[in-house]
Amino acid sequence: MITVECEYFDGRSSRPHRVTLTAHERSGELTFRAVPDENGDSGPHAEPFSIASAGSSTGTDSPAIFWRISDVTYELAGDYLEIRNKRGSDEFLKVFDKQFRQYFISMLRHSGQLSVYQRLLNGGPGMLVFFTLLIIGLIVAGYFRGIPWVAEKAVDLLPAEYDRYIGDTFADTYLINAKIDSARSEQLNRFAALFRWENTTQLDLLVVESNQVNAYALPNGRIVIYSGLLDKMENYEELAGLIGHEVAHINHRHSMKMLTRNLAGALFISVILSDVNGIMTLISENIHSLQTLTYSRRFEYEADRTGTLLLIRNQVDPEGMLQLFSRLSDEDASLTVPEFLSTHPYNEERMASIRVLIQEQQVKAVKNPEAEKLAHHLINNLKN
Repeated sequence: MITVECEYFDGRSSRPHRVTLTAHERSGELTFRAVPDENGDSGPHAEPFSIASAGSSTGTDSPAIFWRISDVTYELAGDYLEIRNKRGSDEFLKVFDKQFRQYFISMLRHSGQLSVYQRLLNGGPGMLVFFTLLIIGLIVAGYFRGIPWVAEKAVDLLPAEYDRYIGDTFADTYLINAKIDSARSEQLNRFAALFRWENTTQLDLLVVESNQVNAYALPNGRIVIYSGLLDKMENYEELAGLIGHEVAHINHRHSMKMLTRNLAGALFISVILSDVNGIMTLISENIHSLQTLTYSRRFEYEADRTGTLLLIRNQVDPEGMLQLFSRLSDEDASLTVPEFLSTHPYNEERMASIRVLIQEQQVKAVKNPEAEKLAHHLINNLKN
């Protein structure tokens, strides 16, 4: 138990009353009485003492008020402690005694009334700095780790119609002016139809006349291959490897996952800034980015692995995947390299991973004359 003098504000007058405040840790109560002035009156200027609180009682000296510790809130303001009753009254106590403050905090702690925030405040500057840095660290981790992870998982909840809509929107906007090689596109689709790609989305392969050495897959099942890339191939195993890699991106919905990852962080910032126009711009920019989408390292490894396994299950020599990677990596530096290679400098690591995978599998490659003939026409741009 501890008793001190402090100021009591009754909620009706701006002038304080002097009171003696007693804290009872065992009973969990605060009791205070008016301190009479020299003339025997209570409070400054002989103002009558207010007994506005429920729980008032009459003592032998002067009326007393008691508050239960579970009914109060407090705030440390400068060099004093302010205690209020949570029961809706405007009354409050202002205590300047440091020893009382420590005793009061101890009462709250023992009664389980001390909140986490209050514990931090009472922990001193060092504790506040530590937890501030911790919270900042959690926010940063959530932004760079949590938001992308949640965005990827959200794709699993999206129906396949979203993939078709996004892919069709891109094609209608950005492929409309592309010069499509209809003959080679027809041959390419016939070539792809010779194999089982384990796809759930219907594939549609296009050959675009361009010197660019590139290929990409859209979420609606469309695979775009530039003629500049076809011209650099030598056999059907390489072509099958390329298609297998791109089909793997479609099967795993990698482009949708990367779009949501990219949007998640940017949209988070736009929402914080209440930038509605910025959100719409971001959506448009991300649809456009399907053409040059940079997949994460994990997605590329997954596409390499899945594509290689597709070749093995179709009895196509998986060395074709390695030959494609090696040939394009060894090209003269002045030549354009495909996005799925140029944006990932860890090419040798990927090839090493494919070699390990091939060694682990039972590979039974069988030559496919029809596929070889179609690939020969495609690669050399010959008519049927």
